[in-house]
Amino acid sequence: MQEKHLIADIPQKAIINKNGKVLLVRNSESHWQLPGGRLNEGENPREGIIREIREELGVDAELVAIYDVFVFQSKSGQWHYVVVWECKLLDETAPMKDLAGEATQMVWVSTKEEADRLEHDGSVMWQEYKHVLEKYFGEKYNGSTHGNTDH
Repeated sequence: MQEKHLIADIPQKAIINKNGKVLLVRNSESHWQLPGGRLNEGENPREGIIREIREELGVDAELVAIYDVFVFQSKSGQWHYVVVWECKLLDETAPMKDLAGEATQMVWVSTKEEADRLEHDGSVMWQEYKHVLEKYFGEKYNGSTHGNTDH
């Protein structure tokens, strides 16, 4: 069997932890997800996620580390190579607002189960994001401070 190289777009998402809670956003298609967006051509990934947070939420953040990466294929057949960054808000008191008009709702959750309860009235969360939250909250409660990229 001949191997085929992955050709994918690159969404970058942020785990933003504030007081033990992680921010989730709901998009116009009623999908709950981590905030962020796609990397632009020629853009430095670190600058890209900072730009996306600023554009989407109207706040500034700093990067802590790459938390996780995963690949999935959407229903359209498009492949996505997702990079999840752990980020810290520079000013935790700054108000957040959806400047890009992409999110219809924002919510802070403190457990994966709390995130799961957001799925009602047609709202859903992709399984890949559920796995990231399960891993993150599991590590948080087990004393680990950040994830790894060994898978």
